[in-house]
Amino acid sequence: MAISIRKGAQRLGLQTNTVRSDVSCSEADDSVLDLSIHTIYNDEPKNDTQLSASNVQPATPHTWVNWVGNQQSSPTAIFHPSTLGELQSIVFQARQAHKRIRCVASTFSMSSISKTNDYLVDTKFLSTIYRPTFDLEKTLWTVHVQSGVSIKALDDYLRKHDPPLAMASNILIESVLYGGIIATGAHGANINGRCLSDQLTEISIVDGAGTLQTFNAYKDAVEFSAACVNLGLLGIIYTLTLKVVPMANSRYHALDYKVPYHQLFDPLQKECGQRLKKLVQENASIQLLYFPFNNTGNCRCNDFVIIKTLNPTPELPTNHLRFPKLHHWMVNQELFHRIAKIVVVDLLPYWPSWSPLVTRMIYRYTPILNCVQEIPDAVHFMKNLERFPTWLVEFSMKCDEDHDYVNIIRAWDHVAQMVYETANEWHEYPLNVAMEARFNKASSCIMSPMYDEDPEALFFSIELVSGKNTQGFLEFSEMIAKIWMEQYGGL
Repeated sequence: MAISIRKGAQRLGLQTNTVRSDVSCSEADDSVLDLSIHTIYNDEPKNDTQLSASNVQPATPHTWVNWVGNQQSSPTAIFHPSTLGELQSIVFQARQAHKRIRCVASTFSMSSISKTNDYLVDTKFLSTIYRPTFDLEKTLWTVHVQSGVSIKALDDYLRKHDPPLAMASNILIESVLYGGIIATGAHGANINGRCLSDQLTEISIVDGAGTLQTFNAYKDAVEFSAACVNLGLLGIIYTLTLKVVPMANSRYHALDYKVPYHQLFDPLQKECGQRLKKLVQENASIQLLYFPFNNTGNCRCNDFVIIKTLNPTPELPTNHLRFPKLHHWMVNQELFHRIAKIVVVDLLPYWPSWSPLVTRMIYRYTPILNCVQEIPDAVHFMKNLERFPTWLVEFSMKCDEDHDYVNIIRAWDHVAQMVYETANEWHEYPLNVAMEARFNKASSCIMSPMYDEDPEALFFSIELVSGKNTQGFLEFSEMIAKIWMEQYGGL
């Protein structure tokens, strides 16, 4: 992420000495899910009058902890604004007290992006959704929301709209807030969906002077591109205008299947890259799921990879009762994740040698679907994931299309090889849930790790997932991150 910050500054020609910033972030994807903001202010503050707003008085200071408990800090004050005036009042208070501001949305990030000993702003009460509008000239539906709106809240609201609408692409978890995933450049499910920030048409930000700044995709393209994935460097996100589509015209056919590992990720087989290229060309959305040790034998070459695809269809949604696998999965997901939490988070840290058995069981109980679903149901096929706290790291890398994706094949296989070597030689299991990946086309947002001047460039985002408190995961993921950056161009 630090690399993408520097590159973004170079692209914009920013004079970074005019901004106070100490953002520290190690991930850049759908898993960095909280919004971090600094108040940007001059050394000599202007003579502003502080707004009077009793409901923006700070909560009693206490230790702030993120979702998985690996980051904590002791803010001087914590605020919970719900209006623009309250946001501006907090900024004025920070200016007068010479404090910096960071914001937190859903607390899902493993990074230090929301840590602060100054002011912390919780955006969850900025939760207003405005009525969607249709632009006849652009033939485009949009919806205007405050930055604290959750994915599930917007999905539920849009379903009830006439006509029913939906985000065409999104991340897997429903409980996260839009401000966080937009500011950090999280990618969505669809290949053409790019990162979620590319689904914006407008964004408004309260800057370090307390002024509301609005950036529009059609009026100020360059500034808008920088503002969308801003990592908190420009101020506090207040509102977002998102593109949405009518659900009646497009549902998703979910088709899943399993393939032998060596058919996709054997670096010595040129056909692997050709198979991956074909997958990208033939599908609107591709997710690859790999659970280590999912087959007999002590080698990755015996394992299988689950391919999950989504493609638009006009067909009506499948009746759950007529498709027992889908019905069983939808009904029992919460129970599945509760059990997974007990086994992976509560037990495996003490008995890591059980990891191969556990990942094999998760693999076998992951549903293989062949059904038609409404867009939100297909994209968020896993519910209640917040009940299963996990550690994760994710990087995006540009696919080497001239050489049949050889760089991403090697990057993926490098991890799988190290997982088995660590298990066989040291009897350690730092990756005890899954390795997951998606394909997306390049983002137009300058600070995105998937930014490229060629809009048709393809990126591969790989994520390593282990249960909270997994022995050796932090060291293992740091080692993999270094390898991905140095050898495969990961960001």
